Parts: sequence; structure tokens; C-alpha cells
Amino acid sequence: MSSDTPGTPSRRERLRADTIAEIKGSARTQLLDSGPSGVSLRAIARDIGMSPAAIYRYFTSIDELMAQLCVDIYGELQATAEAARDALPSHDYVGRTFAIIRAFRHWAVANPAEFSLIFASNLAGAKCYTFDHPSELPPDQLKIMEASLKFSSMFGPELTAYHQQIKAEGRHRTVNVLFPPLSEGLRTEIRACNQQVKADLPDDLGYLFLSYWVRIYGLIAMEIFGHLPISENIDEYYDAEMKIMALQMGIDPTDLEGR
Repeated sequence: MSSDTPGTPSRRERLRADTIAEIKGSARTQLLDSGPSGVSLRAIARDIGMSPAAIYRYFTSIDELMAQLCVDIYGELQATAEAARDALPSHDYVGRTFAIIRAFRHWAVANPAEFSLIFASNLAGAKCYTFDHPSELPPDQLKIMEASLKFSSMFGPELTAYHQQIKAEGRHRTVNVLFPPLSEGLRTEIRACNQQVKADLPDDLGYLFLSYWVRIYGLIAMEIFGHLPISENIDEYYDAEMKIMALQMGIDPTDLEGR
């Protein structure tokens, strides 16, 4: 007679879930020790006392395992950023945006191997922002794309709400950037990128939003990989960069006081 209660996982399902967690844990340890390229199913099997063939009952390939690991790591980053954002009032759009960026940077510095996996490895190569036919992606990359977009979509709604707020209040925004001529093809692609991450912004702000996302990622990557020129006052440097970007995007200087 089974002791499983209806509606709860069966013993077989619990054992399977435990084994999957053990496989992922071993893969995570290898990731920390040797980087994304150092993870192998054979080493995992040896580590947890399984035969290599038995691993394939849980993951069909190393790519499937690494894709699931990517999704898990994106979930951890997402939770960290959400906690930082939600510690501030829902109407503090500028503060919440800054909080997300700071949380992203601090998480990345504390987890360089995980950052490398989801942002700087071949697994991160899906065209997350402009891919028009996601169903054509391999299932593993589709999962990574969806997790990536979920994280990236944290920024757009906050900035969109802020600019809607200052417009409703009758405040005038000034974008202090001289734009080069942009082809209609580039404008279309920028709009598509912003739409993917829920940023409903005019073309000038949409361009800056995309540009600054690339800039923030670049700053974090340079710090992670030891190429950032500033070394003694990094926190202050990041804050200065964020404030400059905010001012150029038309954020009212009074909304930056105390930041």
C-alpha cells in the first residue's frame, strides 16, 4: 500500500527531484571551481556516485543541464534584484531603478562564475531582445531567453512609469544628448528591443535606455574580469555613472537628491 497522500509528490517523484538537485549541485560546484567550460557529466557522475549513463535518465545532454542551471541562476539574480527594488516605495521609480542596478552589480561581484555563465558564455548567445520567432530556438535556449527577458524587464516599467509621472505633473524633461542621425532600420530595432523589456519610451529615451543597459553591463563585466580602470573608489564611480545616465535620460535633478 502506498503511503503517499493524494496531491503530494510520490516517493519516486521525490527521489527524482532529490537526484536532479544533487546533479545540479555538483554542476554548480564544478562551475565555481573551473568555470562554465569545466562542467562535465562524467565528473558529475563520479562526484555523486552514479554511472555516466545513469545521468542521462535525468538530463539528455550537458547542454540541457547547463540550460537549467542558467535558469536557476537567473532566478536567484531576479530574487535578489526584486528584494532590493521592493525595499523602496512603489512610487519611488528612480530609487527602485538604482536599487536594481546596485543589486545586479553586487550579485555579479559576489558570483563571478555564475555571471560568466549567464552573461558571457555560449549558452547566453540567444538573441533575447530582437528574436522575432522564439519558437525556432532550441528548447534549452528558449528557456534561457525567457529567464533573461524576465530579469531585463525589471528596468523598463520603472523608467516608463517615472516619465509618465513627470509628464502628468507638467514637469519638463530635458535630454542633454546630441543624437547622431539614426536610420529607420535602427530605430525600428531599438523600439523592438525596448518593447521586449516593457519599456514604453519615446525614441530618444528608448535609444538611451538601450545604450545605458549596454553600458551598465559593460561596467559590471569590466569589474568582474579585472579590467575596470577605477579600483579604489568603485562604489562612488558607479554612483556617478548612474547619476550621469539618469540626468541624460531627462530625470529631474531634484529626484536624484540623496541618491
